[in-house]
Amino acid sequence: MTKDLSIANQFFATLVRLRHGMCGGFVAALMQMPDSTFSRMYSTWILFLSRELSLLFPFPSRQLVDKFMPPCFKSKFPQTRIIIDCLEIQMERPTSLLNQSITYSSYKSRNTMKVLVGVSPAGLVTFVSDVWGGRVSDKVITEQSGLLQLLDKGDSVMADKGFDIEVPLALHGVKLNIPPKLGADGQMSAQKIEKTRRIAELRIHVERAIGRARCYRVLNTVFPVSMSSLSSHIVKVCFFLTNFDAPLVN
Repeated sequence: MTKDLSIANQFFATLVRLRHGMCGGFVAALMQMPDSTFSRMYSTWILFLSRELSLLFPFPSRQLVDKFMPPCFKSKFPQTRIIIDCLEIQMERPTSLLNQSITYSSYKSRNTMKVLVGVSPAGLVTFVSDVWGGRVSDKVITEQSGLLQLLDKGDSVMADKGFDIEVPLALHGVKLNIPPKLGADGQMSAQKIEKTRRIAELRIHVERAIGRARCYRVLNTVFPVSMSSLSSHIVKVCFFLTNFDAPLVN
C-alpha cells in the first residue's frame, strides 16, 4: 500500500516510470503494490510535481535573461527572450472520430499530441505549453498558449522558419528571428545564408533541450488515451526536470 512506501520511494517509483516509460502495472509489481494503488499514487505525484516545478521555474524576467545571456547571443541577438520549437508525441488512436481528427498529424501521419517548448538563451527550459492535438498549427499553438502575454515590448523570439508568427508577435512589439526564406529566384544571397547559419547555430539549443526531455522515455512510447488527462502535466514534469542537469550553454 502507498502508506507503506516512504515519500522517497514514492518519488523514486514515479521517476522510474517517467525515465523508463514502463507501464504502471510493471512498476507496481516492482514496488510490490496493487495496480490501482500505484495509479493513484502516480497521478498524485505527477500533479504535485507539475505544480511545484512550474513554481520553481517561472518565466524569467527580461533582466534575469540579460543577466545570464551567453556571449554568443549577446553579440548577435541580444534581445532574444526565448527560443521556441514544437514537439510531437505519438499517442494511441482515440475511439472518437472527432478526437481522431483533432490529434491526427499530417506531418507525422499518425495521431499525436503537440506541445510548444521554449528555452532561454542560457538553455534553461522556461516555457512548456499545455498539450494540444497534433493537427494544430505552430502558429495557433503559439498564439493561444499564453506565451505572447509573457513577452515584453522590444523582446525577440527565435524560431524555425515554419513558425509564421511575425504578425501576432508584432502586435505585442516583439520581433521574430527565423532563417530567411528563398528569394523569388529560388536563391539566397550571401547575407541571407550567413543569417541562416547564425540562427541555426543558436536555435539548436531548444532542439538539445527537447532531446534531453526525450531521455524520459515516457515521451517516446505511444501515449495511452487513458492518461490524456495527465498528459500536459507529464510533459511539463519531464521538461522542467531537465533544468537540474548541467547547463546546455556555457
